[in-house]
Amino acid sequence: MFLGATQFSTRLRRRDVRVHRAIGKLYIGATFVAGPVAIWMAFINSPWFLVPFTIVQAGTWMLFTLFAYLCIRRGAVRSHREWMTRSYAIVLIFLEGRVLMAIPALARHGMDAIVLVNWACLAVTLVAVECLLRWRDVFPSVTTQGRVPTKELA
Repeated sequence: MFLGATQFSTRLRRRDVRVHRAIGKLYIGATFVAGPVAIWMAFINSPWFLVPFTIVQAGTWMLFTLFAYLCIRRGAVRSHREWMTRSYAIVLIFLEGRVLMAIPALARHGMDAIVLVNWACLAVTLVAVECLLRWRDVFPSVTTQGRVPTKELA
C-alpha cells in the first residue's frame, strides 16, 4: 500500500521515471496476483454473503488497473493518472473497512455490520474519487481576467 501511495508523488515521477515505472509494474503485477487470490480466499474462508463483495472489489480493482495500464501504453497520461487513482482507492477500501470495524459500536453488530460497512465503503469511495477527479470540471478556477471560463454549447 505504501509503494502505491508513492506513485502519486509528482517529485518521484519527475526525478526518476524509471523508479516510477518499476514500482508501477510491481503494483500491476501485485494487483493481478492479489485480486484472484482474494476471490479464492473468499470462497474458502468467508461467509457466503461476503463472497459477492470480494468478487466486486477484486474485479473492480483489476479492471481499473487494467484501464490505467492501457491508457499509459497509448500515452494518455491524464487518463492513466485518473484510472490509477480509482484503482488505489479500491485498495484503500480494504483498510477503511478494518478501521471502521474497530469502532466498538459497529463491531457489536457482527457480520451484518461487516457487510454494510464493506458495501458502504465501496459506494462512498467510488463517489468520493469521482468528485475529486471531476472537481475542476465542476468548479473551474477563475482566469486572469477574473471570469470563469465557459464552454460554448454545440
